[in-house]
Amino acid sequence: MNDIDVSPNDPVFYLHHCYVDKVWQDFRDNSKSAIECEDDEYKSVMDSSYQNSFVIDGEADVSQWAFIPVTLMYIRPMGQHFGCNPVRNGSIDDNDDIYSNDKSSKLWDYFKPGVDKRRVSDSQSGATKFFVQSDGISYKGRYIDYGIIDTRQMVYETVAYVGVKILGVDLQHLM
Repeated sequence: MNDIDVSPNDPVFYLHHCYVDKVWQDFRDNSKSAIECEDDEYKSVMDSSYQNSFVIDGEADVSQWAFIPVTLMYIRPMGQHFGCNPVRNGSIDDNDDIYSNDKSSKLWDYFKPGVDKRRVSDSQSGATKFFVQSDGISYKGRYIDYGIIDTRQMVYETVAYVGVKILGVDLQHLM
């Protein structure tokens, strides 16, 4: 193909772009219909899971790990609404949200809202995964787990487990 200024006048330019258009149309014709692949396109993040390798210092063995329960606490930020309107006297009340934390504003004196969003996987449905991770300092190993949280609730707790290496103590009889 020629220089960018004259390439639209170049026959190779047209041949190339006609071929690209043909390949794209063939792809679209051979693809599933929109109805068939609708479920594939919009998979929820809740559908996927994470499998740990249980490798410490190059050796895969789950018996080298100890699992510590960690409580994950989610406090919903003020002003977040989910569009879940209550029905009163047979009609929908658009001015209210059943998950509104405005009704429980006195509880905010006891909680400091906010969440570190770096390790959160949100599905836009109210169900959210919070990831926890441990990385070895004196050993080479990593463990990742997650807990599922209902972010529609003002305060929600769940438990996840963090895996760490068992160091120098025979704890196998405890497992």
